[in-house]
Amino acid sequence: MFEPIRIERRVCVGCNKIKTVGFFTTGLIALCSSCLDNASRLISKKADRIYWDREKSKLENVYVEDIKAWEKLYPNIDVIKIVDKDIPEWIMKKIRTKKVVKSDYRKTIINWLKKEQAKAVGL
Repeated sequence: MFEPIRIERRVCVGCNKIKTVGFFTTGLIALCSSCLDNASRLISKKADRIYWDREKSKLENVYVEDIKAWEKLYPNIDVIKIVDKDIPEWIMKKIRTKKVVKSDYRKTIINWLKKEQAKAVGL
């Protein structure tokens, strides 16, 4: 994904250890191979939007890490049921009424989970 401009033995800005690092065009950042791997996964993860696949009729780019994080944040609710059943039903209803479908559902999911958590604890 990233190609280094040059490679030298220097301090990695990711782990602060002297290693063989590559210098990359984005601000000439020096990263070792393991830190580069972690950074590229984080960057690609942020770029992945949760979207509705009309052909499969399901949400795409919902990762296991997302579900685990949401389950920790909202312990009193069934996150998997909401993401796999409730939200897709709501989206299908919106599509039938010809309302606009969102380009990224991450915020919608989080807001839904917050409301369900509030209901579960009696707020």
